[in-house]
Amino acid sequence: MWDPAAQALHQQCGQCSAPLAADAACCTECGVATSAQHSSATTLPGYQIIRTLGAGGAAEVYLARQESLDRIVAIKILRGHADDATIRDFRREA
Repeated sequence: MWDPAAQALHQQCGQCSAPLAADAACCTECGVATSAQHSSATTLPGYQIIRTLGAGGAAEVYLARQESLDRIVAIKILRGHADDATIRDFRREA
């Protein structure tokens, strides 16, 4: 029998194979988006997404409130499957 809770524990990033939380908007290891579709409805645990700031060829940037520190932040999430060079650039920017 299929158990959605058990399946959620075994989700992996399609880019780096890191384990993913069931409700993750992006991989915490490489930053790649976990779904092909993002919008103002995107959820990221610990953050309240306010609005989209911009989007480029490889990523989307959101204005959000970090709940734990009650501060406004920008969050950049890579879209889909990113190559090694894109991930390297993404990490360098961080």
